[in-house]
Amino acid sequence: MFLKNFLLTPILPVLLFCIGCNSFKKSSIEVVDTHVHVYDIHREDGIPWPPKDDSTLFRESMPENFIPVAKANGVRKVVVVQAGDRLTDNQWNLD
Repeated sequence: MFLKNFLLTPILPVLLFCIGCNSFKKSSIEVVDTHVHVYDIHREDGIPWPPKDDSTLFRESMPENFIPVAKANGVRKVVVVQAGDRLTDNQWNLD
């Protein structure tokens, strides 16, 4: 009953609003983004995914694009995910 009453109080909208506030971003909690894809659409051997006609995903997805957004949102570490099966893609991520 306590939880139900708490969720119905006016504090909930304030907490939800503050999720993006600077007070949360300056927290001592270390945020880790555990699923980041990094790829260069201009690589000589191309990339198998995303398709060129996908205007949302077919764009540069490089660390220099991701780092400012991550830092602004309190992310301090990432796990790079490579979903392809091409050795060249895996090696490119390691390099």
